[in-house]
Amino acid sequence: MGWFTRNMLPLLAAAAVLVAVTAPAEAQYCVRYARSITGLEVSGNAWAWWDNAAGLYPRGNEPMIGSVLVFRRGGGGMRLGHVSAVSGIVDDRTILVTHSFGGPYLWRDVPIIDVSDANDWTRVRVWHGPTQQLGTTRFATYGFVYPREPEPTETAEHAEPPAHHSGGTAFGSGLAARLSAAQ
Repeated sequence: MGWFTRNMLPLLAAAAVLVAVTAPAEAQYCVRYARSITGLEVSGNAWAWWDNAAGLYPRGNEPMIGSVLVFRRGGGGMRLGHVSAVSGIVDDRTILVTHSFGGPYLWRDVPIIDVSDANDWTRVRVWHGPTQQLGTTRFATYGFVYPREPEPTETAEHAEPPAHHSGGTAFGSGLAARLSAAQ
């Protein structure tokens, strides 16, 4: 038995098992996943959704459950942009989103905070699951694409979201306090 077989093959096998555990069948790239859970039939890469939705779906700068937040391309290494489906509203500057990020990872009900000067959701910070805190990058966004017949929503009071990675890692207690401190 050679060095590679003895030393590296067990590591590769363990990595394959880890990927299978953390890569659920429903996780896909962000555009495909957003289409599948919202029913929005917008074409193109994530960054193109804003323009491609014009005339097909209402667009705006106020979050609504079931809408999709469209990120501009380029910021934070997102050369194709990004889209996230709004799954909850915590307050006027904090929403919860469900999105597939980077292919194999599905993140449910993770917070995004509005850090724009005008409170118009054109600059946001996104929860970073591996570090269990808000990321430091301030991503530029276009706004929200809404379903054709949006439903009214209520703002959650005292929200402590049960957000988790598809692997089951909970955010733990004190999320609201950490979000407030991070702003």
